[in-house]
Amino acid sequence: MKDFLNSPVVVTIVSSVGAIIVAYIANIWAKHRREARHPDRMSTIFDGYEKLIAQQQDEISRKSVTISALEEATNRLEQQLNETRQLLDKAREELAESKQHNQELKSQLRNMRAEYKESKKEEV
Repeated sequence: MKDFLNSPVVVTIVSSVGAIIVAYIANIWAKHRREARHPDRMSTIFDGYEKLIAQQQDEISRKSVTISALEEATNRLEQQLNETRQLLDKAREELAESKQHNQELKSQLRNMRAEYKESKKEEV
């Protein structure tokens, strides 16, 4: 049996089987490394879409915050504008009253001058 195990045919067969096993393992290992370096195209596409969706979600969140802030500012400005309009209306009313009062004072002054002139004429 020793001669059989030492025969060149058996050594060649064992060497060939060993070489095939080593080549198979090396092939699997090389394929695994290639996949690790170059992932599947569809996986890459899906990852890209996920990143794009995440960016858009961030943009949506940012725009929502901006819109809320602008709405608050607009509401505050509208309130201030309404208050300013009320003050303006009040100032217009006061102006109209002042004009009317001024006309009354002018009229009184004219009447007082006229009376004074009449009283001076009567004295002379």
